[in-house]
Amino acid sequence: MDNRPAPLPASLPATQLKRRAAALAGILTGLGLSGSSSLLPLLVILLQASRALATLLAGFALVVLSLTWPAVFRADQRLLLAVNRHARRVIWMDRLMFVVTQIGNGGFGLLLALALALHGWGLLGVMMAGAVLTLWPLVEVLKWFTACQRPFTHLPHLKIIGWRERSLSFPSGHTAQAFLLAVLMDQGMALGGLFRLGLYALALLVGLSRMYIGMHFPRDVAAGALIGSAWGLLVYRVALSLF
Repeated sequence: MDNRPAPLPASLPATQLKRRAAALAGILTGLGLSGSSSLLPLLVILLQASRALATLLAGFALVVLSLTWPAVFRADQRLLLAVNRHARRVIWMDRLMFVVTQIGNGGFGLLLALALALHGWGLLGVMMAGAVLTLWPLVEVLKWFTACQRPFTHLPHLKIIGWRERSLSFPSGHTAQAFLLAVLMDQGMALGGLFRLGLYALALLVGLSRMYIGMHFPRDVAAGALIGSAWGLLVYRVALSLF
């Protein structure tokens, strides 16, 4: 059985993609960037991903813009409280959500990458490890840039499951990693419909768990899902062009 990541279909005809990539390489060469022609395969891959990436990044930009809208912040609080009010009522649900949220930990992502590599998905495992290790600095930069505080600083009576995390809130790093892992496994393993649905449902559940345990606003979760998906798609496309 061939466990190599499946090649992705082009969003444009191959000849058209190559012409566009060649034109971009020519522009770079004209700007004095020598060796740009060697970037042709990478440019083709990036052009393939451009539509999906543009959509994800546009969504992320819209969520960032909404941080300045008071009405959206009030709606954010109401939705968070609607999810969080169920906490500390059923102990097994609290424990389940706390376990589910750990899927978003960097350590889990690296262990999953190792497991894939050891079971015949070597290239996908390397992609995943690299994506996880680079996602977290990206998320931390975005948190520093937006400087959004955790929900419990605005809502003192919020129910907290576990401990109060001290880092900033936007975007949700746990949700970002959950969607990153889902995108990489979806693209790299060419899974069927039900498995694909299960992957993204689990990633969504991680985002829900972050609200349930009182760590993130809905906008944090939405932004994490978008940036994690975008990063996963970008890493996958670039890795395919290099290996």
